[in-house]
Amino acid sequence: MLSFTVRQAELGEREAEQQILVEVGVKFRKLTEARALLEVNQLARQTEQEKLRVVMNQYQQSAALLKDTLQQEAAVATADAQYRQTLLSFWTAKADLEKTMGKE
Repeated sequence: MLSFTVRQAELGEREAEQQILVEVGVKFRKLTEARALLEVNQLARQTEQEKLRVVMNQYQQSAALLKDTLQQEAAVATADAQYRQTLLSFWTAKADLEKTMGKE
């Protein structure tokens, strides 16, 4: 009877270890995905800022309408907001992984 209880405890311990490993793997993948998305959004943000620079130069030389400049400013604001949201997701994923791994 004692060996059955010991065996049951060992199986419970192994199951808990496996669950932790799975959870850490899931959190790590989320962090990796968030980091990749952060890089993509950073590039999109830089692209929109460069487009704004170009359209503002065109506007100063009367080669673009004010409407075009304002639309590009809105596009930059949207890209900035998406970047900030992605940055939040990245830090949240990092904190979740560290919490799962027992770091604080």
